Amino acid sequence: MDGGPISEGLRGAIQQEVSRRKMLGLLGSGAAVGAISVSLPGFLAACAPSAPSPSGKVVETITIAIPGSVRKVDSLISEINHTTVNALALEGLLTFGNNFQLVPALAESWTQPDLLTLIYNLRSGVKFWDGTPLTPDDVVNSINLAATSPDSTWGFFFGNFKSIEASGPMQVTIKLANPDPTFKYIVAIGGTRVFSKAFAAKQPISELGTSKVLNMGTGPYKFTAFQPDASVSLERNDLYWGPKPIHKKIELKILPDEATRELAMRSGTIDGAWALPLPNTPAWETIPNTKVYYAPGATVIYWAFNFDTPPFDDIHVRRAFAHCIDRKGLVQALLHGHGTEAFGMDPPEVWGDVLSYADALAFYKSTPQFEFNIDQARNELAQSKVPNGFSTEVTYPDYAPELGLMAQNVSQNLKQIGINLKVTLQPTSLWTAQLTNNVAPLQVYPWLQDYGDPIEEPLLFCASSGAGPGGFNFAHYRNPTMDSLLTQQAMVTGSQRRDLIKQIHMIMATDLPYQPVWWADIDIALNHAKIAYNILVWAYIYQTWGDDIVPA
Repeated sequence: MDGGPISEGLRGAIQQEVSRRKMLGLLGSGAAVGAISVSLPGFLAACAPSAPSPSGKVVETITIAIPGSVRKVDSLISEINHTTVNALALEGLLTFGNNFQLVPALAESWTQPDLLTLIYNLRSGVKFWDGTPLTPDDVVNSINLAATSPDSTWGFFFGNFKSIEASGPMQVTIKLANPDPTFKYIVAIGGTRVFSKAFAAKQPISELGTSKVLNMGTGPYKFTAFQPDASVSLERNDLYWGPKPIHKKIELKILPDEATRELAMRSGTIDGAWALPLPNTPAWETIPNTKVYYAPGATVIYWAFNFDTPPFDDIHVRRAFAHCIDRKGLVQALLHGHGTEAFGMDPPEVWGDVLSYADALAFYKSTPQFEFNIDQARNELAQSKVPNGFSTEVTYPDYAPELGLMAQNVSQNLKQIGINLKVTLQPTSLWTAQLTNNVAPLQVYPWLQDYGDPIEEPLLFCASSGAGPGGFNFAHYRNPTMDSLLTQQAMVTGSQRRDLIKQIHMIMATDLPYQPVWWADIDIALNHAKIAYNILVWAYIYQTWGDDIVPA
């Protein structure tokens, strides 16, 4: 279908989502790295241990491995590993609670008097690590730099941002150019962490966060040393306004190679490691004194069918393809049960205040579902314009071989109905370039949710304006009704918005531009003789996660 005109508000919302992190941000995010061998059936049962309670013991220093590049310790870089590190030291106006609701941080309260205005009342008594007080000017400077600085890679979130100003002695006000119900989450994610304006002004902003300059924040831990892509050292901030931090020191080791991380864990060089490749967690579970913790993540793996490349413009072809995906079996075989077959694009835990987890899951199951069934797949293909089958291809990146394993399994199933799918491994750089071109007949892709709202995927993947080069509408899906609903949901709140979002997801499931496969868990391995994790949630990258690691 041909798309209708796109509103400026929707265009801004689309623009705010586009980021390089989205192309490569799942490197080390738990998407799985490292070749494995699996067969279907022969599934392993899921087993998700729960974290024990704190014991009252004291562990002065913990050493945790981070699985990817960390080039600076500042909040202007929009990559998952930087965000994970900065969450220990730099705070935002708000943060996420364990149920993914927004909770106070540097702002003790906030209001939204209209669709274009957000007002934040700052917490009194907050000091930077050097003892200077937090002021509205620090907040204004930090957020303005995140939105406009050429050194910031967070600009994609600020498509509807208009201005921020000090509106009182301990108050800031943000104005939006267009209604945007997701902007309230932006002040809780990594791009709006607050640092000292006076400290940052002492050198070019490009020097902030380097090993020579470090940074100046308000968080419970302060940076003391940093070697790019090697290590980050933090110490407890005794001036912290909140509860006393648990650990005296936190050492972070940057270890992108999974084999190196596993060896470090076996040797006792590290006490824990974030984001293990889910296909490889059985090996980690055999390491002495090691416990792997799992929790529902915010990652969806999905197929995209390009409507501009026949025969994927045929709904019967798309349905036939979907019926050849053994979602439940793949979760068991590839992820060892540490995930869930996906019934929709946005995982149910990220529906936030729109729907509860249970209601979101129930809603998804009320939408059209295409269960693994070769006979149904064959019947659908028989109704298509290519009843005798066809040939096509898909590529996957070398950083995520589990995508290739999944695609090979689907290829074997498709062969039974006459569809020949060629699956090709590509270097990540070449695969990313292909994504940017956005012309492939098929894509298989991992997506990590940024915030707890179920409009992120539809906004990116279904708006007509995203169907060209650089966009994330890999299906080239154009539906004027969808475009209209995406615009409308930004103009209303409460039950009206909920109902519009449900309509949007129902249309996605019915038209089938995308077929989700699984929702992946997140994980962390810890030396359980020494430490344990207290309530692991997908929003850990925005939380002070160091204090969720407690003495065993």
